[in-house]
Amino acid sequence: MKYKNSTFLATIVGAVLVLATVSTTQAQAKNNIINDLGNALNQGGDGFSSGQDNARSDYRNGDSYDDSCTPNGNDAWCVGYITGYSAGWNGLAGSGESRGN
Repeated sequence: MKYKNSTFLATIVGAVLVLATVSTTQAQAKNNIINDLGNALNQGGDGFSSGQDNARSDYRNGDSYDDSCTPNGNDAWCVGYITGYSAGWNGLAGSGESRGN
């Protein structure tokens, strides 16, 4: 009977260790995803500002709408750039500001 109890206890301890490892791995994976998302949003934010500035310049200079972006390996930056370009252009167009002085 003593042998069965120690085997049972070892099984329980082993299961707890496996669950703790899985929980830790899941927590690490979650943190990695959150960090990656945060980095992407920061890079997208930088792209947004650049896109918005370029759109305003293009609009005020009378240039055509051109939100094209070369990602250079950074898709998040381009998503931000294209979104920012649209916001910058449409913001000026909606304000009634004339194009191309």
